[in-house]
Amino acid sequence: MSMRRFVAVGAFVGLTIGLGGCRLAVDQRFSDSRVEEAAISEVRIEGDAGQVVLDRTGTTTQIDRTVFYAEDHKPSTRFDRVENGVLILNTSCAKTSCAIEYRVHVPKAVKVTGHLSSGRIDVRDVTAATVSTDSGRISLAGAAGNVNATSDSGRVDVSDVRGRLNVKTDSGSIHVSGVGDVVTLISDSGAITAIGLSGAQTSAQASSGSISLITSTAQDIKARTESGRITITVPANGSYRVHQSSDSGRVRVDIPTSTDGKFLIDVSTDSGGVTVVPNDVLPLTPAASPSPSVGPSSPASPASPAAPVSPS
Repeated sequence: MSMRRFVAVGAFVGLTIGLGGCRLAVDQRFSDSRVEEAAISEVRIEGDAGQVVLDRTGTTTQIDRTVFYAEDHKPSTRFDRVENGVLILNTSCAKTSCAIEYRVHVPKAVKVTGHLSSGRIDVRDVTAATVSTDSGRISLAGAAGNVNATSDSGRVDVSDVRGRLNVKTDSGSIHVSGVGDVVTLISDSGAITAIGLSGAQTSAQASSGSISLITSTAQDIKARTESGRITITVPANGSYRVHQSSDSGRVRVDIPTSTDGKFLIDVSTDSGGVTVVPNDVLPLTPAASPSPSVGPSSPASPASPAAPVSPS
């Protein structure tokens, strides 16, 4: 493996980061960049605090990083490496009081896998992805294959997925736009919003939170929430049978239904209204897909640095 490297050093005061469940004082940082010349087919994320942003640009693999560390604990080694075509990004610094924010540019779409304990994952234009966080937001835009995203505590945003999509959060909202295959969305506490769904089946479940689904093709739909409103919008020309129930709330079904309809819409809520309407008054897909996230800015000035996410 060969690389080219550029370094910029800076310092700042007054930050804390979370590592392994602890809060550590951080008063120093430095940034550097290197070009990885080995062919990369997968990016694997690991670590505690920190952040990873990945996109497909340029003609080489470039790894920009900002390292946050405590005074007198500056790391002297790198924590990213390549093994058999897999670029491993470790946001932790071994035994050092340290966390790393990566911004990686790859020349072609790659598979992305991995987990962060406390930190944000933001990836774009991938072949497939399986990512998770204990506490941190996940954003993904553009996948040719299947996507699996899980967060114990954090919002999840996904757009433009051609394969299957599975998203689960224990505490955090889910926002989805443009999926071409089967969709499964689960949130224990948080709203679920999905638009531009063109697969054969969509399932959404929330223990506490509203559910809003807009499909661009007729398909089987199952939506359940213990506490929250459910709104389903479907193409008007589909053949549907509808099973709906609400222990406390109004039920409104404004689409033609039949007992032998081709597609089943099964919706229920313990507390909240149920609405099923045609999309003849709404666009099938948004005029512009909402940006799932805003990538971190370039390294901030010493006066206002962007600190890694700290766990509660």
